This record gives sequence, C-alpha cells and structure tokens, in this order.
Amino acid sequence: YELTRPPDGAWGQLADDGSWSGMIGMLARKEVDLALGPFATTYNRAQVVTFTPSIVLDPLCVVAGRQNPKQNPWGFLESLGYTTWLGIFLSLLAITAAITAISPRGRTDASNWMTRIFNVFYELYRVPLLQGTTLAKLSLTQVSSEQVNALAVRAVLGTWLVFVMVVMNCFTSALVSILAVQYVPIEFKNLQDIIHHPTIKVIIEKNSAITELFR
Repeated sequence: YELTRPPDGAWGQLADDGSWSGMIGMLARKEVDLALGPFATTYNRAQVVTFTPSIVLDPLCVVAGRQNPKQNPWGFLESLGYTTWLGIFLSLLAITAAITAISPRGRTDASNWMTRIFNVFYELYRVPLLQGTTLAKLSLTQVSSEQVNALAVRAVLGTWLVFVMVVMNCFTSALVSILAVQYVPIEFKNLQDIIHHPTIKVIIEKNSAITELFR
C-alpha cells in the first residue's frame, strides 16, 4: 500500500464553492481508496464518502468556569411566574369591583365611590398578607332588607379566600425551594451563546467537523 498525506493536513471541510479539503476531499476526488483516522460523522461528509459503523462514540461538550452564587434580592418574586402575578393582581381588581358593586350601601361611612373602592381593595389586600379582613363581619351587621347583598358579599369573599389560600400554599412551597438552593448563573447554554459573546474568541482546529458546528 501507499500512504498519502493531504497537502493541507486537514481532516476535511466543505468549502463555499462545493469542494472538499483534507482527506475527505481526497476521497471525494478518488485520489485515495480510504482514509484512516478518528473521523467525525456529519451530514455533509456522508454525502460524498461512505463511513464504516462507528467504533467509538465520543461526545463533545463545552466546559466553562463555574460562576459564583449570586444573591437576588427580588428572588422571592421568581417563586411564581410573571403571568401568575399578573393574574393575581387582576383577580384582586375584579373581586374589588364585584364586592363594591353588590355590597350594602350602608356598609361603610365613605361618602364617595373612590373611597369605598379603596376600602374594599385594602381589605382584600390584607388577606394575602395574613392580616385577615372584616368585610364579612361588616356585611352581616346590615338590616334585614340588605341581607341578600350581605350574603352575596360573603360568597364572593369566600371565593377570594379559597383562591388566596391555594396561591399562598404554592408560593410558600416554591419559596422554600428557591431559598434552599443557591442560584448559580450559567453563562453558556449553547454554542450560540459562545459565538455571540462580546469578549470571547473561539479557537478551533481548521477544516474539522467541529468547524461545521460553528458555521
């Protein structure tokens, strides 16, 4: 047999004009019968040469320095998603409007609607903070002609209490998990993060299978 080395000393990469370099190019041009070496199988290479069954599977990964744990003062907000927080706030506004609309007119000493709405909002806002609320007690002290509205207030308020109980239990469980595990930021999650990093320059072997991954 005759051993022939590629002039460029490369494994082989597809050029923009459709030609191949390195040992893959020599095989594609029928200059040699076979090529020996730890070749990586890629789609483009498989279009011009025939690979034997894989002898060794060697996974590739990116290794980066471990970052220091970071303390996020607003980390407790991450216990629930942003859409969940928005849904809770919108639910609070909806319950406030409903109770204000159906509550007996004599329930508060407020002389205008804005003050009444604020009072109801404040009472409902106290519930997630575990401060309780006096809306139900105030509603039951009305005269008999207003008992229907008072019971309606209790029904809406009861719905809010059950909703808050479920949300607070989920929030507490998620918060304990977040506080128990330190947050270590991951700087690189994929090859795109490395390529587009402003201060990192990638140095790889020319005309290799890895080069195709970064193209």
